[in-house]
Amino acid sequence: MINSFHMKGGGFYNTHSSPQRAAMEHCLPWLLDAINDLELSADQPVRLLDVGCSQGANSVAMLQQVIEKLRACGAPCIQPSLADLPSNDFNSVFEKLFPDGENCFGSSDVLPAVIGGSAYERLVPAKSLQIATTFNMLGWRREHPKGRIPNTVGAFLPTPYGPQDDSIDPALVDAVNAEAKPDLVYFLRARAAELIPGGKMLVQIFGSSDDGGSTAHGWLDALNDVIREMITEGILCQQAFDDFLFPCLWRKLDDLLEPLEQVEDLRTAFTIEKSASWEVPTDFTERFAETGDVQQWAEDYIGLLRAVTETTLADLFPIPQRTELMDDVYNRVKARFISDPVRYQFHFYSIAVLLTRN
Repeated sequence: MINSFHMKGGGFYNTHSSPQRAAMEHCLPWLLDAINDLELSADQPVRLLDVGCSQGANSVAMLQQVIEKLRACGAPCIQPSLADLPSNDFNSVFEKLFPDGENCFGSSDVLPAVIGGSAYERLVPAKSLQIATTFNMLGWRREHPKGRIPNTVGAFLPTPYGPQDDSIDPALVDAVNAEAKPDLVYFLRARAAELIPGGKMLVQIFGSSDDGGSTAHGWLDALNDVIREMITEGILCQQAFDDFLFPCLWRKLDDLLEPLEQVEDLRTAFTIEKSASWEVPTDFTERFAETGDVQQWAEDYIGLLRAVTETTLADLFPIPQRTELMDDVYNRVKARFISDPVRYQFHFYSIAVLLTRN
């Protein structure tokens, strides 16, 4: 099981995660409306769990809206818990929860907690949650891929926006992604145990569109191109490239719904209230369309890329030269963004489902 993955620390991810927040904000109103259906007790606290909080900025912004709605509905005391892997940058989380030492929720009736653990296991006591959420996390796999796909950093088919790359075997991509099919079952069973009957859960994941678009396109294509270039130059070795795969995948909405519809215990555990897939408008791409400033677009794009990939990509490089080589990779990727923004264009596809615990 993956137990050491984390985003680039020091609050860097907080600063470079506006597309993830936009994806969250699109479907969060589903949950806010569903809170009206919760049965709240005047003498029982309301407990929330956000799974995959990363460095906290987006999670805290979401929880502030949820807590405001719960207060309006009469919740007497609220405990929001933020969970992520033990290796997460929890210092940044605490800075968001307690800026200048003060509770960010502004009241003694809100008592935040932080939990270190895997999303694919139980994180809180049975039947203790009224609300569970997860945003942009379940695309990261429960375990590192066992299969390998030569000549690519990820299990995805190359971009449709440029010359087609026939060096990546689609059958191998399918086989590696199939390994992760049980991941959603692990996650959903853990949350089913934790939620009370009538509890609500909102799940949102970066993914792929039904017409073949993928959130992987653009940035992972650029990484592939740059790494191949560095192998040709003798800077990196082919074997290290072939042995490496990002531990993530890009599902379609049907993939998210499949265990909820076809796995017996999950079909009886949850009612699907709402589901959707959509393309998330990203701020830096919209600015680029308005201004044509490719330099700024590439700067913003590379910030997002480093925030999400740097700590994982580090495994590709020998330790003595790791920092220097990684800087070289991202500088080359940025240059490619600038030279060919069409080939390396970024699209953020999102899938989501709102569930009620039966």
